[in-house]
Amino acid sequence: MIAQTDLGWIAHSILHGSGWGCVLRVEAHFDESGTDAAEITLAGYLFEAERIDPFGAQWNEVLARYDVPYFHMVDCAHGAKPFEKLDKINRIKLQMQLMALIKRYAINGIVCNITNVPDNAGASYLEGVKGAVKVALDWADKAAYSGKIGYFFEAGASGQGLAEVHFGEIAKDPASSAAHRYAGHAFVPKLGNPGVQAADLLAWQYHNFTKKRATASLARLDMRALLRHPHHISDQCGDPPREPKIQSVRESRDRIETVHYLPKAKPGVKYAEIHPEEDFTAFSGSSPGATLACPNCFRAVAENCPPKMFSDIVIRCWCGTRCLIPPMLPPFVRY
Repeated sequence: MIAQTDLGWIAHSILHGSGWGCVLRVEAHFDESGTDAAEITLAGYLFEAERIDPFGAQWNEVLARYDVPYFHMVDCAHGAKPFEKLDKINRIKLQMQLMALIKRYAINGIVCNITNVPDNAGASYLEGVKGAVKVALDWADKAAYSGKIGYFFEAGASGQGLAEVHFGEIAKDPASSAAHRYAGHAFVPKLGNPGVQAADLLAWQYHNFTKKRATASLARLDMRALLRHPHHISDQCGDPPREPKIQSVRESRDRIETVHYLPKAKPGVKYAEIHPEEDFTAFSGSSPGATLACPNCFRAVAENCPPKMFSDIVIRCWCGTRCLIPPMLPPFVRY
């Protein structure tokens, strides 16, 4: 059982117990970002109900290794509490290890990005909630999923009351409940609830991208690495950095990612040679394709790379690591 706060644990248990476990197979966990900006993002992940507990247990193990009580992307990015004791490299390593768990356990990412009205942020939040649910239902239709969905949101948004009323109306109307595949909903705190912490990571990353989109800046490398995993994206304000992708529950169980690791630079050596036992240990994932990963900071530094490359190509990661790409860069597949 995930070590959750009382409120989160009760909500989680209600949807699993009292007969729900027979019909509920998917949980949708969401968070919002940008309630005071021009665009608001509601984003999160779909999980098989029976896999949310092992996901949460491993998520909490990673947090414990870095001695932080929960994950909050904006604070991790800037080294604010509770991440102030971690240097930049360790904050990145923490983030990338959590992203690897998302890729391993989540069925599909869900993103809904809409125009925000900051003077009426509650109404905008409600529209974002409705939009995110619509994207999740579209995933269900296209992935041929016929079961119910339990909806979890991080508590505390200014429009939570409006959303509670909205879900209450769905719950009371059998036709609406069936149309929404409604198994129940809950607004839970971030602390102790890894599902909404994962949603927070995605919501912040996507909203950060929307703020830079007008300047034609490329999406952050860590976001591009995250979006290698299937994400179903509905963006009313512009083009997403990746084409929307959908995978079924069954397909997600078989998903793997091929990662070509860069050799790690050694002290006193201009460029590194490959040392598989030492260097091929980081950046694991679970979506199709190949990427080059920096073994120092765990960040993707190149994508869609062929297995054969010229030996004189040198990649310098933003963290300062310089790596010489060998003629044959062996792939390392992680399940």
